[in-house]
Amino acid sequence: MTKNATTSNTTVRKPPMAAAWAVLGLFLLGATVLWTIGWHRGRAACDQYDYHLKVIVKFARELPHPDLHDYYSATTPGYHLVLAAAARMISENPLFLQITASAFTLALLLVFGRAVGRAGQSRGRTWIELIVLALPFATSTYVFTSGVWLLPENAGWWLALLVALPCLCGRINVRSLAWCSALLVLLVLVRQSHLWVASFVCGAAWMSSTPMADASIAGALSRPAARVRPTLAALAACLPAAGILAVFVWMWHGLTPPSFHVQHLVQSPSHINWATLPFILSLVAVFSPFFLGWLWPGIVRLWRESRPAVVLIAFASLVWAILPETTFLREPRSGGLWAIVEKLDNAGLTIAHHTSPLILLLAPIGAVLLAAWVTIIDDKRRWIVAASVGAFIAAQSLNANCWQRYHEPFLLMLFALLSAAYGSGPETSGTLRRPKILAALRIVGPLALAGLMVAVTIRGLIVERDPLLPEPKQANVSSPHDPAR
Repeated sequence: MTKNATTSNTTVRKPPMAAAWAVLGLFLLGATVLWTIGWHRGRAACDQYDYHLKVIVKFARELPHPDLHDYYSATTPGYHLVLAAAARMISENPLFLQITASAFTLALLLVFGRAVGRAGQSRGRTWIELIVLALPFATSTYVFTSGVWLLPENAGWWLALLVALPCLCGRINVRSLAWCSALLVLLVLVRQSHLWVASFVCGAAWMSSTPMADASIAGALSRPAARVRPTLAALAACLPAAGILAVFVWMWHGLTPPSFHVQHLVQSPSHINWATLPFILSLVAVFSPFFLGWLWPGIVRLWRESRPAVVLIAFASLVWAILPETTFLREPRSGGLWAIVEKLDNAGLTIAHHTSPLILLLAPIGAVLLAAWVTIIDDKRRWIVAASVGAFIAAQSLNANCWQRYHEPFLLMLFALLSAAYGSGPETSGTLRRPKILAALRIVGPLALAGLMVAVTIRGLIVERDPLLPEPKQANVSSPHDPAR
């Protein structure tokens, strides 16, 4: 995502690949240490040995005719089939497969780091700023451990990013639609829930007749007749991916393989998880303060220009946070921020045994901050991003399990890219109070978040269970049974 603006007199002091090389090196360093010492403790290792490795070996032994009607992963089988081919041709050794699968994570970090660098290049970001913006995502336990062990998440995020970036760069033509169509097919074959990424394609097509600098709602809705043809072309490009998902739904008689039907039906009889929106907004409230040095212009602009909207957004999200149950419940509401909710529940700090005061407090704050993130975008991509965030939340709300691992990587990618492309910088210092403080926060904030992510990752690797050592004290420890839908 590169902002279409006049290039600042200050240029990036290092190539825009600096962030990519930094996060790649960081991942390889940590992963190599864990592979070398044979570490198997933690959630990701448990998911590997309890689910994904079993599916990969099963497919490897069934090739060239794997049975896709039911298997022990709640995702579509693309990731597992690629690794099954490697297992069939070379080795079923778990370490070999882990190192092979890490190629998806390396590709993700390369594309993400390069995108952050390119987004900040025209704004005169320094190489230090670009690196610290990329660090929170790279150090997230849900990204790092998914790359060390056999989990399909990073393959999905890599393909999602490859679809989104051309759409945000405004290159919507026959060639780009064909590219996005092919990538969407691969994406749906890896993670069926990622069909929401089609919103980038359709949003960019709808906005194709809007001048880049026009961020107004009128600019997004004017001349609807001129938008119909490119939007229909975009929808047609998304049809192959939708068709493949339909085939799996027909084969499975649902959105997941039959082994997971009972779990999802019991946890979400209505097929909609109403707690997902307030939880995602709560994560926005938790992460955004670390990006305050970048986000501040959006907060100021939102408050100056749309105070009634701020009040309305906060009130609506407060009401929404009251309606669904937001107390801790294993498995659908567990892990991440839910662990703090659990501690509050155990201390008797709930509202009518139904609502967590933590979610009730954070959701309205997150809603306003999310509006500030959208406001900071000062060109037509504001509405592409807004539509895609809405599509992401809607897709996640169809999952019975409201788990932070599904939401955190998306938010950290989004915040880093928006900060690099639209956040405060030297050119805005004259219009903001205390520019030196903001300059410091642009470095300290993301760096502190990355440090927190590292601490969370290390703690998980130390205290969580080892699937290869079923000690007696671990016998009653339950683990999530929905490996990355």
